[in-house]
Amino acid sequence: MNRQFENNITFFDIGFDNPELQFATLYSVMSETYKKRGNITKLVLRYLKDKASLSLEEQKLALSIIDDSFYNKPKPYSHCKICSTSFQRDVLYKMSQKLKYWDICIPTVQYFPGNLMIYLKDREISHKENFQDLNLDELKELEFIVKHLIYKLNEKIFYGKLLGVNVLFNQISKSQLCIHGHIELMIKDIDKLNLGCKLLLDRFYDPITEYINKDFFNNDGIIKTIEGIRIDASKLDLKDVLNMVRQYEFRLNLLIKKTQQLRLNKICPEDLNGILLYNGLSPAPANSVYYTDYRGKIFVSSVPELVPPIIKLDDINDLDNEEDMYLIKYNATTPNRDYSIMKKYSPTARPSSKISSVNESTPYVRKLTREIKKVLEE
Repeated sequence: MNRQFENNITFFDIGFDNPELQFATLYSVMSETYKKRGNITKLVLRYLKDKASLSLEEQKLALSIIDDSFYNKPKPYSHCKICSTSFQRDVLYKMSQKLKYWDICIPTVQYFPGNLMIYLKDREISHKENFQDLNLDELKELEFIVKHLIYKLNEKIFYGKLLGVNVLFNQISKSQLCIHGHIELMIKDIDKLNLGCKLLLDRFYDPITEYINKDFFNNDGIIKTIEGIRIDASKLDLKDVLNMVRQYEFRLNLLIKKTQQLRLNKICPEDLNGILLYNGLSPAPANSVYYTDYRGKIFVSSVPELVPPIIKLDDINDLDNEEDMYLIKYNATTPNRDYSIMKKYSPTARPSSKISSVNESTPYVRKLTREIKKVLEE
């Protein structure tokens, strides 16, 4: 059976066949995507290394990030940008008109080569924020969208090399609250196509995941891994799938709330996991929920990101490396300064970084995006 990478398995191959192959994670670098996160990180690191090199205004801004006041400003939208008139995107009108519940677009900031984005038509009214809030009709149309993409793009662009599609829903802590999915194409050997993708042999996972998985459902439809869980939707009723995602995320939120209580000294840590959360909980914990059609099967996965790996200030040497700066974040909420600088590949299962400049893959990514739009708008 075909797989995405001939000599490697990924998180999405687990449960199919041949577990003896090398595990790899797909990593992409997207160019021409300005994101303020890298500049904010760079400013804080410059302050910590040599604040005298900064202007007074820069020092003031850096301190607001370090004391967390920078992130506590009032939001400019009543709910979120996606359900406001400020939501900018390149809408695929012809395809969206065929859909009852979802709209589809090319986002202004690409997260993956050929990246598309879906969002609910009634988002301004419903304000649904999580995958598990979807109803069965919305889920069935999501399945139609994914299968249509695989069929249409294979017919016109990939000629059978598009083996699947991931739709990533970023949950728990998010700046854009209305539910939206980033569509990632699972192209066979994409790392060889000059699209800014490569394989990383390091296997990334949250150390808390094992603890979460331990007392979660034992079910024939669930595959527990060090990254999280994968639910085989072909073996379960859709209502049960949604309930499992809901219960899994409920456990994640319980741990976050418990950590907040720990940090307020209202309770004491019970074990090493409690100490790890107390020190290392991210200021923006996340749960990556993937809806995946891969190799003819539908899966729903939940991959937590609560405690990122830390990095020492002295180990950061090149503050002008935009790719690295995007992967580093300052944790202003930790009570332990040794945990204040985090370096993580995110999302865990198929991470990416972003740079504002043009690189060698840029023209190929642009071309792919144009081709996808043309095919889907025929």
